[in-house]
Amino acid sequence: MTLDLAGYREEHADLVAQVWRGGLLLSAGPAGLYAPGPPRPDEWCRVLIAPGAGVAVLDDIDYVHRTTRLSVAALTDPAGLLDRAIAAVRDRLRLRRVFGVLPDTDAEAAEIVAAQGFTAEVTVPEHVWHDGAARAGTIWGRCFDVD
Repeated sequence: MTLDLAGYREEHADLVAQVWRGGLLLSAGPAGLYAPGPPRPDEWCRVLIAPGAGVAVLDDIDYVHRTTRLSVAALTDPAGLLDRAIAAVRDRLRLRRVFGVLPDTDAEAAEIVAAQGFTAEVTVPEHVWHDGAARAGTIWGRCFDVD
């Protein structure tokens, strides 16, 4: 199955609500009990959908400095969806830096983002609300102009 990203439409609201676990760089599986409300697209936020697979959210887009915060929520194959989201950021939007946050308790996601070229930048105590509790979060970043 190829993961093609398309712009958000109202018919995608159920998929987004099903997978959205908050502004995490990478999450997989259905949204839990404590999941926040799903994002809505606007001039500073792009919501890209991989029908049947998940959602990639580009938030806090800074068109001057060409940066964005990335959040990927997938039902399955989070690495594939992250790869497609990175391609959209780099090749379609021509942004130069992407960043996101992961809870320190998610070693599997950290392994996936590191394999995609992200570097852990800083860990902040009690930075992420995840699974009903405040957890330390690590901010991960990747610059494309050094690739």
